[in-house]
Amino acid sequence: ISGLGLYRTDSLLSVLDRLFLLLVCPVFLYTEALKPYVTISWFVDVQTLSLILCVLVCFAILVRHRFHFRPLVPGLQKGREILRAGFPFAMVYLTYAALTKSDSIWLVRLLENGNEKAGEFTASMRLYEAASMISLAFATLLLSMFSRNHREPEKIMVLLRSSLALLLLISVSLSGTVFFLSDRINHFLYPAATAEWNQLLSLVMFGFIPASINFIFGAYYQALKRERELWWMYGSVLVLSVILNLMFVPTYQALGSACIFGGLQLILLILQVVKSGLNHRDFNELIRSSLVFCLSLGSLALISIGFSELSDWSRVIVFLAIVLVMALVSGLFKISDWNGLIKLIGKKNGPQD
Repeated sequence: ISGLGLYRTDSLLSVLDRLFLLLVCPVFLYTEALKPYVTISWFVDVQTLSLILCVLVCFAILVRHRFHFRPLVPGLQKGREILRAGFPFAMVYLTYAALTKSDSIWLVRLLENGNEKAGEFTASMRLYEAASMISLAFATLLLSMFSRNHREPEKIMVLLRSSLALLLLISVSLSGTVFFLSDRINHFLYPAATAEWNQLLSLVMFGFIPASINFIFGAYYQALKRERELWWMYGSVLVLSVILNLMFVPTYQALGSACIFGGLQLILLILQVVKSGLNHRDFNELIRSSLVFCLSLGSLALISIGFSELSDWSRVIVFLAIVLVMALVSGLFKISDWNGLIKLIGKKNGPQD
């Protein structure tokens, strides 16, 4: 659907299954007569139903746009070519999954109280994974847009600059908000949470900042058929993850895992920026603006100390105000960039040859 240039439709479809869940689940959870039916298997069934409905809606949209489905029965040679072309793509996702999911395994294997510490770390990662849906939505939309405009560097730069700036603004704001509200969030979700849980959640969400930008660069590399380079970078960082976990987890436990996670996401981001080969004036300006904007994270310590008498929500408001000012001062936020992005998303042209 995004390949047909229906970007706004694709954006809506990306959240349609979750919207269905948000409409159905509260009805069962808050209706006494229906609450007994809420089980894990029921939730799986509802998720499956929501995905089936999404597929049917997608088929209906394609039929409406007169898209013809042609059955493909590749021969042995063609099948090998498809597998060879798709192998790096599959390995990128497999390596990424290993990189983000292996921390809990290291905690269990390397610590005597590994199950307990892995549970604490996993609790923080749940919020990170929920926030990552924002980044994933960006990457899914951008993948097709990068592919369609890969021969037009100016449009690529509009997409990169606008999406990076917007996602950086969202991720920094969200991470800072979680930093001040970590105690409230943890005690709302996990009444038995301790002060260490708050530290873990804050550290993991700081890792969300570079991780969210990695989604955009991942889409950029895949759109330009540079999956092998991306796989090499993910594989290198995965090896480094193994080494660092073996060195630091036995001593620093879950806090060590959280620091390693955030540090590796930052290293991966630096690798992707350096290897991207982008030397455009606007891109270099974007990097400088982003670095200046990230100085707003330093206000977290200043607000924590200088505004300690304020409530958590008041400090969040002060922080978000500083983030907005820094976005304007650094030049990260430009109305012209958003106008260019809106024009590209709003185009309703068909697939290009």
